[in-house]
Amino acid sequence: MKSWSWRATAFAMVVCSAMAGNSGGSATFWVYHDGVFAWPGDYSFVAVPDYRDKSGAPLSGKYDVKVTVTSPWGGWQPFATNWVFDTTPYNYLRFALKPTVANQTAQVYFMLVGDKPVGKGVDPFKYGPAPVAGQWNVYTIPLADIGVAKTKIYKFAIQDQTGLASNVFYVDDVAFVADAGQP
Repeated sequence: MKSWSWRATAFAMVVCSAMAGNSGGSATFWVYHDGVFAWPGDYSFVAVPDYRDKSGAPLSGKYDVKVTVTSPWGGWQPFATNWVFDTTPYNYLRFALKPTVANQTAQVYFMLVGDKPVGKGVDPFKYGPAPVAGQWNVYTIPLADIGVAKTKIYKFAIQDQTGLASNVFYVDDVAFVADAGQP
């Protein structure tokens, strides 16, 4: 009998945690929830994510992701396990975002391996309330609107569009979900 390595055990725990919340037969895959980042890493650009942040007063759990933008147009860009994530069981990308500046603007887009764009970028704030500095709001974006429904993707980005030299925004409860209701 082969023994499990600690890495295999940790990976199994993350996958089980990511798939938790599948009640009522509705598919939910948590990318980040309750302080657990279920994907192996990120290629954030001109931005530094902090996955164990408490200063943003997390929407749920003990932690949120604090994204510190260090130059204009920076963004948080998590990538999928084994460089591929099948969106087939899901219809929406849902996340909570808390800006720290008035008039926050952003873009969400997806990529394939090799940094090949797939679909189109969208303004997430068209899929929920207008952003308010210091306030959490939830955005539910149809994958079909982005052009990534029923396909495979590698990574996605939530990119700051304010053009500011530095900015901070917080992200929490990031999930792919099958229905538009709360997971």
